[in-house]
Amino acid sequence: MRHNKTQLLNPQGMPLGIGGDSAIQDYYHPQTSKVPAAYSVQYFLPIAGLYDLPFGRGKSMLNRGPAAVVLGEWQFNVIAQFRSGQPFKLDAPGDVANIGNNVAWWNYARPNLVGNPYLSHPTQAEWFNTSAFAVPVLSYGNFGKDVLYTAPVHNVDLSLFKRFEFTERFKAELRIESFNTFNIMNLGAPGNTLQSPKFGIITSIAQASSRDSSNSG
Repeated sequence: MRHNKTQLLNPQGMPLGIGGDSAIQDYYHPQTSKVPAAYSVQYFLPIAGLYDLPFGRGKSMLNRGPAAVVLGEWQFNVIAQFRSGQPFKLDAPGDVANIGNNVAWWNYARPNLVGNPYLSHPTQAEWFNTSAFAVPVLSYGNFGKDVLYTAPVHNVDLSLFKRFEFTERFKAELRIESFNTFNIMNLGAPGNTLQSPKFGIITSIAQASSRDSSNSG
């Protein structure tokens, strides 16, 4: 996944988050862009644990004979993450405020809000109400920064380890690992540029990390 517009930095070196072009659309009035941090996550629940199965030598169950050898020294592990989505910004194409911008890829302004941006049942094909926005004319947009949020991210990794002790010096370990065990498809950020064919459409997958790095062009 690309890390271009989603990882821009402002002059203070703080990440601007998803859709970073319009993070501060009017530098003469920065207070209009005052919102929670772009990496703000409303809830984040990480889970990590391990469990030594109670079988084998020195354990409470099946601690003798062939069963102790086959079933002993197994360890079960889990690493899971459950977090809310991240805020993202929308931008309007072109030099809508007529400030003399000639950088083709820099859409500094946000759109105007002309309707309700929220959907009762957002989908991958339309994450927000795309008809609720319009291109500003000779002005900055009135839609706020980081108002909309991406989908939550859930991930569970499981593994089983078995230890073999041949001698005090020579040991080995068998690992059986499963990543994203329940095959959860975590949706990334939707297209954030007004009038783009991808506007409001999710075409990427979110990484199972505390910060979403999916592209939202």
